[in-house]
Amino acid sequence: MPNATTYTDDQVLELIKSVVGSPYSEELRKQVEDTSGRPTRPWGNYVATYDSRAERINLNINENDIIISIYFG
Repeated sequence: MPNATTYTDDQVLELIKSVVGSPYSEELRKQVEDTSGRPTRPWGNYVATYDSRAERINLNINENDIIISIYFG
């Protein structure tokens, strides 16, 4: 069940920053989503929609499927 707590962007970054440098997986994406209570998607080396949602977490993935950064939108 998703986390019912509402976090600020800074709080979310503090909660999930440890995933930077980790290999991307759907399981990890789901874990970030459950921890933060926010929709989460891969970005970069993955096909994604271009719609912008301020609360959404984007996991920026490089060509080696490593999470290299996190941003919102």
